[in-house]
Amino acid sequence: MRNKRREDVASSITEDLHMEILVRLPVKSLIRFQCVCKRWRGLIRSSSFVKAHIRQHSHTHLITDDRSSFDQVELCYSLFHCERFEQSLELKPPFHPQLDYNSRLDYFKIYGSTNGLVCLAGNVMDSNSPMYIWNPSVRKFRTLPQPRFDHYCVDCFPKHVDIPLLFGFHPDLNDYKVIRMMLPGSIKMEVYTLSTNSWKTIQVIPPWLNTMKFSTRSEFWNGMAYWLATKDSMVRVVSFDTNNEEFEELAVPITILSDDCDAYIEVYKESICLLHVKVELDNDVGSDSIDFWVLQERCFKKLHTVYFPQVYHVIWGFSVDNELLLEDYSSDGELAFYNLESKQVQKIRISSYLSVHTYIESLVLFDM
Repeated sequence: MRNKRREDVASSITEDLHMEILVRLPVKSLIRFQCVCKRWRGLIRSSSFVKAHIRQHSHTHLITDDRSSFDQVELCYSLFHCERFEQSLELKPPFHPQLDYNSRLDYFKIYGSTNGLVCLAGNVMDSNSPMYIWNPSVRKFRTLPQPRFDHYCVDCFPKHVDIPLLFGFHPDLNDYKVIRMMLPGSIKMEVYTLSTNSWKTIQVIPPWLNTMKFSTRSEFWNGMAYWLATKDSMVRVVSFDTNNEEFEELAVPITILSDDCDAYIEVYKESICLLHVKVELDNDVGSDSIDFWVLQERCFKKLHTVYFPQVYHVIWGFSVDNELLLEDYSSDGELAFYNLESKQVQKIRISSYLSVHTYIESLVLFDM
């Protein structure tokens, strides 16, 4: 009788109203509500609903690596609600990679977060290191197959060096990509596609790419990968198009020096931006600044300069509302959002983390 009432209520609501109501709910509620009736189950599991739910950005968090995991056998991550900045959930992945827990350099790192999916792999990697794509909201994950670099000499690869790894969403293909580059020496690259669960080796590597020294600062946006790199003592941006598999070298403003560790590449207002932090030595309050350079027509054009409080020098990215996420190095690494328009700082009081990323709840992988 109770199930009959549920179905009567559900059937009395139009399809559009169903969508309008359900798409605003958190994932935990949606998983429960799919049991109301077959109609709701079909709607919630449909690809159109999953996309609409992501576009709402209604349930946004910060996901962090727990710094205490240095001394723990179990992996541990935390979600913090982006409105209250309170820890909403402690996360323990359902997979258990083999790590060297006696080494403080060996831990599992978040390499990217997009549309509810998180890419995880070891900070210390070789050609056989495990990699995962995980949706904490629905508690589903995909173990990536081993890449095809069977001929690569693992013993020749220096330990304790990051392998550049990128993860992101390709909107034109409605698919997710992981890009993995093997360094040092002659560069080798493979691209993983979630829908096919397979790696593809990039066959054509331009010779000039091997002259680049790659930074760990990188970004993936709209099917394109971007890395900060240096060449002939000059900073460059290297781009890779996952559609046509072509590389391109982009010049950066000459004000960014080759030994400058205060340059970042981020997505800001749906554009690739270079951020250059300039710290003044006179210690005047408010004298530190960030130059914003936006990528337009294959070159970087200055957007504006933003002045900010001195204690925040480390950039972790942007929120979904385009607020700058900064680290306060004077107070045990506490985080803060900085509104570029109002110039207001909102302290988050999150510390003890290895990395921090914006996380949006989604149903991706739920029907896996």
